Amino acid sequence: QELIKMAAASSDNNDGESCSTDVYHPDSFTYAFTLKACSNLLPPSSFRTKVATQVFKECCKHGYCNDEVMKRLRWCVDTGDFHALVGTSTRYVRIDDMPSSWSRCCIPNKRRRT
Repeated sequence: QELIKMAAASSDNNDGESCSTDVYHPDSFTYAFTLKACSNLLPPSSFRTKVATQVFKECCKHGYCNDEVMKRLRWCVDTGDFHALVGTSTRYVRIDDMPSSWSRCCIPNKRRRT
């Protein structure tokens, strides 16, 4: 519960409209790791779904959603809740299929396949 409180408190500093320029702010890794912690530390329950939903909505609001966040969310909530949160019922969901505002602050992956 402390991890969730800290994540919520740190997101209060950002209005969600623009990418944070603060040195310390939650980013894609923070949100993905928080969802992973929820999945590993909280038993499947309505509380875990509520926490994961809040974390995911904050992530999207602040523009740090990426494929890793989506993957962690899928592991943390049941299929119906996942589809309700992302707004689609397709089997494979990628961040490229979601509103661009959800990932506006993410740094694009610069690795190239050779």
